[in-house]
Amino acid sequence: MNREKRDQQTRFPTVLQETVRGNVCELLCRIDPEIIYFSGHFDAQPVLPGVAQLEWAVTCAVTYLQTPDQFGGMESVKFQAPILPAATVVLAVEWLPEKHKLKFAYRSPDGHHQHASGVISLFPLAAQRSNRSAC
Repeated sequence: MNREKRDQQTRFPTVLQETVRGNVCELLCRIDPEIIYFSGHFDAQPVLPGVAQLEWAVTCAVTYLQTPDQFGGMESVKFQAPILPAATVVLAVEWLPEKHKLKFAYRSPDGHHQHASGVISLFPLAAQRSNRSAC
């Protein structure tokens, strides 16, 4: 297996089940211990970094809901409980196209524990540029 393919495989969790209904997607994911984001974060007890959780939410939305992929900001992001190696979690995303907002949440499969949640703004590349003020 070439290095690029191996790196791609170890950047994302294993999707065990996927459900897509309209603008909502839910993925049941196994958080493989080999995921590169665990390396050095932290040595005594690896924890999945928040930036990886944000990347996965956007990647899920782009892949399953065909949303824009240009990050425009985030709001109300909370990391309530750590996601550990070998955990199984549900990643739920909901695309609100009229607002260019992606709602996301990571929770336990039984729904009793919320790991993270928030809202990410996503724009097509041209729209993102037109929203910036001239410098």
